[in-house]
Amino acid sequence: MKLTNQNLFTSPLLPGVRPDGLLRMKAALKGNFASSLSDLLGIEYLVHWEKSCLSYFSTLPPESASTSPRAVHCPLGLRIIHNCKLDLSAAIESFLNASIAPNFVEAELFWPLMPACTEPVWVFRTRDFQHVIVGANSKQISAVSGLSVDP
Repeated sequence: MKLTNQNLFTSPLLPGVRPDGLLRMKAALKGNFASSLSDLLGIEYLVHWEKSCLSYFSTLPPESASTSPRAVHCPLGLRIIHNCKLDLSAAIESFLNASIAPNFVEAELFWPLMPACTEPVWVFRTRDFQHVIVGANSKQISAVSGLSVDP
């Protein structure tokens, strides 16, 4: 799914309601880890709308269910995403091509409010706490080591 102003998250919202943009997309996995879009159950969306934030969950095809949007506190430190070039499927492909890990335990899209961050980023966390960051427009990949709690 490409993110554009034309198709941004209108299905579970009231007809005619168009949010200002996306703050975060977080993948919900079917199991403990994932390596493809088919390993995902759905997406949890956090959208910005009229100076407030709404959250809802939507399943991925072939399922077609979603929760009703609910008002939540808007997080600090995130920019609004109006569009990005790299959809979830392409971001997973970029993650796998980086050959850092064969699967991930978390995947989310957001845009940190930092001067050095010039685009939205897909962040994948692996089982050994590696964080793989994929630029949502540039496809630039970086990895950040973390502490492992696995024995």
